[in-house]
Amino acid sequence: MNKVWAILFLILSIGSAAFGYEVKVVSLTGFVQLKQPGGTAWTKAVINQKIDSGYTIYTALNSSAIIQTSNATIEIKQLTQAELSSLVIDGNKNVSDIYLKYGRIKADVQKNPQTTTIFKVRSANSTASVRGTSFEFGDDTLYVERGTVILQGKNNSFVLVENGEQAHSSKFS
Repeated sequence: MNKVWAILFLILSIGSAAFGYEVKVVSLTGFVQLKQPGGTAWTKAVINQKIDSGYTIYTALNSSAIIQTSNATIEIKQLTQAELSSLVIDGNKNVSDIYLKYGRIKADVQKNPQTTTIFKVRSANSTASVRGTSFEFGDDTLYVERGTVILQGKNNSFVLVENGEQAHSSKFS
């Protein structure tokens, strides 16, 4: 029976490596915690820690974390809680979906001509979707440093926000 469980674990491990991003914590400042998918306990984040879909990250006052995916660098700003809802590689398609419960994040998403990148950051009121850009999002405010971001409101209305522009989702939701 133990052999069956060992083989099943091996198959699941290989399957998740083929279909999931490798995401890891590359920088920490201050007090940063992680919660595993479906878990209730928070643990202290450590540099080079690998995290998967479903993990929630929390940063306290004067704290931040930088996580790295295969095609994006994501800075979790102070007083933020975000869930890495979906991180999947499927063939030549990279899909990232982050649910921002509160706070702010800054993302630098690299465009790769060999793959299709879908990178979304959702909040309670809006969704920012990007490809090959750098932006900051939180508190229903989006600021685009480089590229173009689609900001979509709850009622499915959307606006394109370009280099140096800022948008507030509450103005069109």
